[in-house]
Amino acid sequence: MLYALSLTALATSCSAPKDITYFQSLQNGDQLALSQAKAITLEPDDKVIILVHTTDPRLNALFNLPSPTTRIGILTQTGSTAPTYSQQETPPYTVDSKGDINFPVLGKIHVQGMTAEQLSSYLSSELTSRDLAKNPIVTVEFVNLAVSVLGEVNHPGRVGIKRQDLTILDAISEAGDLTIYGLRDNVKVIRHENGTQKVYTVNLVDGKNLASSPVYYLKQNDVIYVEPNNTKKNTSKPSGNIWQQPGIWISMLGSAISVATMIITLTKK
Repeated sequence: MLYALSLTALATSCSAPKDITYFQSLQNGDQLALSQAKAITLEPDDKVIILVHTTDPRLNALFNLPSPTTRIGILTQTGSTAPTYSQQETPPYTVDSKGDINFPVLGKIHVQGMTAEQLSSYLSSELTSRDLAKNPIVTVEFVNLAVSVLGEVNHPGRVGIKRQDLTILDAISEAGDLTIYGLRDNVKVIRHENGTQKVYTVNLVDGKNLASSPVYYLKQNDVIYVEPNNTKKNTSKPSGNIWQQPGIWISMLGSAISVATMIITLTKK
């Protein structure tokens, strides 16, 4: 029986993933060259909130989209549900398929490729040069940007971009880190570039080159895919490939040893 347990432990250890430690190439005191963090720019279907602040309330009402009121249900102290009215947040502008938004008074504005700072500066300049507002303060905020994290992570799904310098490590952390079965040296990042989908490979084990990767800093709609290792692939095969599953061979080996032991015991009697 001890022999069978030893074989089982050996087989399990042989199928365990080898590279599960991040940043293996890093040593204390290493200095890494970071890739240039590029500011996120607007693309079609992005949503952006724009607020114009002036000293004249009438101009504020003219340039800012009205907030719709929505009827919602709240739970009263008696346990019944009663309706009430609550103001929603300022509605966003949606960038159309041509990369434009329709801004009050100014009309169509091509915003594709603009950062939040560039759009803010452009609108402020246009309002001032057209004598529509004096010293306006224009606030721009992107509201629906996210990346997708799929595969061997603990919590796959969409991860919101809440700042300009979101890294692949931040996104993986938000997704609950890789599972023990995730290939750390072969993480794929799929990015939409110039009308095509481009695939990048990231090695989380090689810490020295990770920070210089062109996808170290993420942009909206990036897809991160963590591939499962061979252990997970083999144990996930359908019954048609049952003989390729290591668990089957381990079970059969244990049974064979048990039968052989029984035969030897009976023969000795």
